[in-house]
Amino acid sequence: MALTFNTAYLADDHEIVAKGVAELLIKVIPNISVEISKNGEDLIRKVLSEKPDLVILDVEMPVRDGLEALKVLRGRGYRFPILMLSMVEEQSVIQKAMDLGANGYLHKDCSENELKEALEMIAEDQFYLSKEAKSAMLGLKKNVRSEGRDNAYGITKRESEVLQLICEGMTSKEIGERLFISARTVESHKENLMQKLDVNSSSKLVAKALKQRII
Repeated sequence: MALTFNTAYLADDHEIVAKGVAELLIKVIPNISVEISKNGEDLIRKVLSEKPDLVILDVEMPVRDGLEALKVLRGRGYRFPILMLSMVEEQSVIQKAMDLGANGYLHKDCSENELKEALEMIAEDQFYLSKEAKSAMLGLKKNVRSEGRDNAYGITKRESEVLQLICEGMTSKEIGERLFISARTVESHKENLMQKLDVNSSSKLVAKALKQRII
C-alpha cells in the first residue's frame, strides 16, 4: 500500500541511531521529510510549532523520555500516529506505551521490511508490535491474566486457546495439530473471535487481544 506520511519527527538521543532510523524511513517513504530531535522536550516544541504526520519516539531519552513525550502529546489532543522505539522489550514499558496511546512498539534493530509493515499497520489505525515485543507481552499475559476480560467478550475456553496460539504466530494448521482439531475448525473459531472483538483481520485480532489484555 502507498504510505501518505509527508513529515515525520524523530526523537533519539543517539545521533548515529537517529540517522540510521531516518535513512531507513526515507527508504520506505522516499519523499518524506524527517526532523530529528535529541530528546522528547525538543520534539514537543517542534510539534507545537508545526504538526507532523508521524512521530517516532525513543523510549529512553534524557530531559523528557519517550513515554513522557507520548503522554504530553496525547494529553494535548494530538492524534497523529506515534511509534515507539526501544532496544529492550520490557513488559511494563510496552504496556504503558499501549495505555498512553502509542500506535506501535518497534525494536531499534528493525529491518526495512519490519518498519514498512509497522507503518502500513498504523496507517490503517492498527496497533503494531514487533516480534520481540509481542513475545514479551505474551509472557506477561501467561503470568498476569485479566480476570473475566475474555468473558466480557463472550469468548469460550476453546476460542481462548485458539487466540493464545494465534498470538504466538501459529498457523491454522499448526493450531489444529496442537489442539487436535481440524484447520477448518480453527478458522471457524478465528472468524468467531474477529466478530466478537469487532476486527476484520488476524493482525487486528492479535493487536486488540494484547492491548485489551484478553489473553
